[in-house]
Amino acid sequence: MKAIKFFLILIIIGVLAAGGYYGANLYAKNKALKTINKIIKDEHLESLVDYDDVEADIFSHTITIKHVKFSIQNQMTAEDVGIIKCENAVIDGSWNKDYRFRLNNISFINLNPQSPPKLIDKEIAKAAYAVFDIEKQQDITSKFVGKIEGIRLSRLVFAVDQNKKTQALQKVIKINNPISVNINMITDINKKTVNIKNYELNFHNNLGIAYSMYLKNVDAKGINRILKQVKQNQNNFMVLANIMGKVMQIKPVFMKITIKNEGVVDRMLAQEAKEKHTTKEILIKKQLQNLKNSPFGDKLAKPLENFLTSKSKKLVIKLINKNKLSLGDLAMGSKNITSIFSKIEIEFGN
Repeated sequence: MKAIKFFLILIIIGVLAAGGYYGANLYAKNKALKTINKIIKDEHLESLVDYDDVEADIFSHTITIKHVKFSIQNQMTAEDVGIIKCENAVIDGSWNKDYRFRLNNISFINLNPQSPPKLIDKEIAKAAYAVFDIEKQQDITSKFVGKIEGIRLSRLVFAVDQNKKTQALQKVIKINNPISVNINMITDINKKTVNIKNYELNFHNNLGIAYSMYLKNVDAKGINRILKQVKQNQNNFMVLANIMGKVMQIKPVFMKITIKNEGVVDRMLAQEAKEKHTTKEILIKKQLQNLKNSPFGDKLAKPLENFLTSKSKKLVIKLINKNKLSLGDLAMGSKNITSIFSKIEIEFGN
């Protein structure tokens, strides 16, 4: 008899616990809905963001937004140019402080009216997932570390314009291979600096491009304030002029670009040599001869030769702004890209 009573008590406790958990999660869900809708309203995204449902878990402290759709607009015309869809978006942490944001099963739909008709309203790319770790300072993102994995381009992108160049590219690019992106960026609000430690795009077994950059005089607060105005007044010329003014004050102190050959350079040279009935060595020699007319010919010749002949799998370009000129200073009086580069130091290497 005692055993039966004890068993009944356990059942009652279990039912109450389950009911309490359900009730707590229901409360958390309602709170999450209010938070998400407030964020959408505060950021003026009502016409851009749509979703089916929201789930919240009190134990894991996560919010899951199901079947999210985000419209991409042309900032000048407010015209839809694309849609990003994902199966779900998971927020882990506090949106106002530090949190992790994960998107699963992402697809990119093209709506750009300027693109080839066969690509409009078509999926042009998809990604397995994206994860971003974000820290905030004074309501502005101060640290941003993220990655996007399993990006695959649709064959439609390559099939639309079947000219000779496109056909040649398809022969050397492994289209089915995935693309990955890694980002690591830190913003110091008070010192007005942005340190992009690494931004890397890797088209596996094809080509990799990575860059790092250090910027000064970045008024993150001012830019953030103007961006909010842009969302409210997209066609206001003065608002757009203000943000351009802030951008032109930025001082790009240092930039490093690294191009990694993961096979596509070798395949391109081999394909071109085959089509022109010559050798890779002769093609490379001609490329180096053409550099003599370039303002960077002497500095670039040896690193480029090493890169093209596969003595090195990397080509490194460094831009050093020793005088800490702003973007406005660099642009002032400059007639072309060469005159801009004449104001900074450029180094090439492997």
